[in-house]
Amino acid sequence: MQKTTKKFLIAGIVIVFLWIAFTQFPNYLDRDILNGKAAVLRSVANAESVEFQNLRKVEHEGLTIVCGEYNVKDTQGEYVGYKGFSAKVVDKNSVFSDDPQEYQQFCAASA
Repeated sequence: MQKTTKKFLIAGIVIVFLWIAFTQFPNYLDRDILNGKAAVLRSVANAESVEFQNLRKVEHEGLTIVCGEYNVKDTQGEYVGYKGFSAKVVDKNSVFSDDPQEYQQFCAASA
């Protein structure tokens, strides 16, 4: 492999790691985000297939709310599509809701 090819490969790897560090990694360290994800996983069938996107934390009237979207496989093994959720953080746990009205109330303004 030539030196320039190696340099481009290394630069590409560095860019990917930086992207992960600044956009994805904070969600893995934030305890509230983790509790919100855990609330979803406790509440759905096929929890091992759940995928998350657009996770964020918002404050609403003194409550911490974890907002986001999740996708899960149905009984035929097909993903059903992303659905919004909110999870109210209570102590070290979160209370999950996929009610569209609650999602609109807590999360729509923060999107």
